[in-house]
Amino acid sequence: MNGQRLAQKILVMCQLGHSLTELSEAVERQVGAVIFDPALMRVHAMGYNGPAAGENPVPARGNENHSGDTHAEVNALVKTNAPWLAPRSQIMYVTCAPCETCARYIVNFGAIGLVIYGADEYSKAEIGLRVLDRARIRTMQELVVVNAAKGMPHAQEHLIRAIRL
Repeated sequence: MNGQRLAQKILVMCQLGHSLTELSEAVERQVGAVIFDPALMRVHAMGYNGPAAGENPVPARGNENHSGDTHAEVNALVKTNAPWLAPRSQIMYVTCAPCETCARYIVNFGAIGLVIYGADEYSKAEIGLRVLDRARIRTMQELVVVNAAKGMPHAQEHLIRAIRL
């Protein structure tokens, strides 16, 4: 599969993640997450941030951009019922960069080898990205995928290398 076609398929997963934000009942910000295979043939799980089942949305507790709701990444990870997944073999798309705690969950889950994240103004996003980097989990901004879909060769090469988990 060429880089442009690969990027187009990944963008569909990104669009799914963005669509999930519409289901979020979170007060401050809405986030979506999708876990899928690198062949782009199977979605393993989806999640969005919000309260635990049966609870009301929880406003931020004085921690900037960090509510008491369950985060989208965690909701997607707990819904993934695939114990046969090889280590570092799957891709997660999140509409924003994971926070430090979610990054640690992603690391401990073990099956995620690449995290693609959307543009974000979350001031502490780099902390979560550093956690993933130290664990040797690749990260990529959604903008790289968008540029690859537009036919930019450098972005396509970067995407193809990252997908080789």
